[in-house]
Amino acid sequence: MLVVSPKRYGDHCVFAGATTSQCGACLAQRCRAEIDTACTDEVTLAAVESCADKLDCTALATPAVARTPVATCLATRCGAVCRSLTGASLTSCTEPSLSEGHACKCTGGAATNDFVCDPNAYPDTICCAPATGWPAEGVACTCAPLACTDTKDGCACRLTTIAPSNPTCGGGGGADAGGACCVDQETCSCRATDCYDFETRVAHCGVDTIGAAQPSRGCANGQVRVERCSRRFPP
Repeated sequence: MLVVSPKRYGDHCVFAGATTSQCGACLAQRCRAEIDTACTDEVTLAAVESCADKLDCTALATPAVARTPVATCLATRCGAVCRSLTGASLTSCTEPSLSEGHACKCTGGAATNDFVCDPNAYPDTICCAPATGWPAEGVACTCAPLACTDTKDGCACRLTTIAPSNPTCGGGGGADAGGACCVDQETCSCRATDCYDFETRVAHCGVDTIGAAQPSRGCANGQVRVERCSRRFPP
């Protein structure tokens, strides 16, 4: 008689949270091989399920699990979203359509979720929230990457929630032609002419440079730069 483990479906290991949490989805996508191999390891699988389904990842640090390939993959490939979360969520967060995993957006309010939205989970993004009111109900915060397009004398960039084909520019074009790369709030351009008085000159256009001049740099009028959009209380 063939006995099929209830933890497997076809060739893959089934674990709680795989389809219901941000952490579980990441593990199912990026650590599938390691989890499939460890499917009969009840201790490791229980630690994975606790993290993915219950947002309690403490068991992953125990000696029996910490050095396993599953724990290593989780830490290196999903650590930004697979971590213990404390307090109660104050926000509901999602990935905007067409962002393809490059941006996230959160809204304050009564309906909340445990979705992590910050530059650790979404690298090369700047998080911007309204200067007043955040995270009140209906108020939105976005962590967005920079998208750059070519111009006749360089390039032009701005924050966007659509997956960018080119998130940086500079080190060529207008800057090499004797011009400059210039930041104005959430936009940056490299061109043949120098920066205007209201702009800040930078080495190139990227989230690293447009956020370096001042804390609010990189966000549009009426918004300020924040460390993260997903909020919890207590943090």
